[in-house]
Amino acid sequence: MNDDACGQGGAFRAGSFVSPAPCGSGSGGLRRGYLEKEEGVAGVSGRVYLDWNATAPVRPEARAAVAAALEATGNPSSVHAEGRAAKALVEAAREAVAALAGCRPQEVIFTSGATEAAGVLSRLPEGHDVLVDPTAHDCLVAHWRGGGADAGGGRPGGHTLAMGLANSETGVITDPGAKGADGWAYGARRADWLLLDVVQAVGRIPFAFAWSGADFAILSAHKIGGP
Repeated sequence: MNDDACGQGGAFRAGSFVSPAPCGSGSGGLRRGYLEKEEGVAGVSGRVYLDWNATAPVRPEARAAVAAALEATGNPSSVHAEGRAAKALVEAAREAVAALAGCRPQEVIFTSGATEAAGVLSRLPEGHDVLVDPTAHDCLVAHWRGGGADAGGGRPGGHTLAMGLANSETGVITDPGAKGADGWAYGARRADWLLLDVVQAVGRIPFAFAWSGADFAILSAHKIGGP
């Protein structure tokens, strides 16, 4: 893979999809900031910003990390000194994402955002069924409906269940259940693989890809104070 794309933000794992690397983000800041008076948010001071489920104000640590990265010049795929320095920045971001997601750095691949990550997974081989939770985020539902994926099951190519761990509108947390010998249960159907959208959950409730049981996960930094 050409790491030029990695420098753009966003990510996917052979198991985990991640959007722009969260620089200095953490659950503590989320809880502190949720009801804080946010000075200067969207150019308006003296207002209480409550729309964190849509996007969060960029944290000072994230803003500083972006500013520092913009000082670097170089193609991360190049072998000269500037290229190697840029590559080091990309890999440091990959390690930070892996620590947040509870996976290995080599399992993280950057995309431009969570919606693109969902789109990458939607291009499954012909004959593969995807069971999409109807309460999932629009980016999951639209990709597979738009691509004509079959949620009916019964074809030989395999079955994937795509669902959100936490709902962005209601806040309801979904338990994907236990994986049995027949795969993941979803109503009367069974799935071989589980794709979890954890954008709304990561940094707010405990999550680690390693123990989540998911085969793929999507997360993004912009709801936890990242760029």
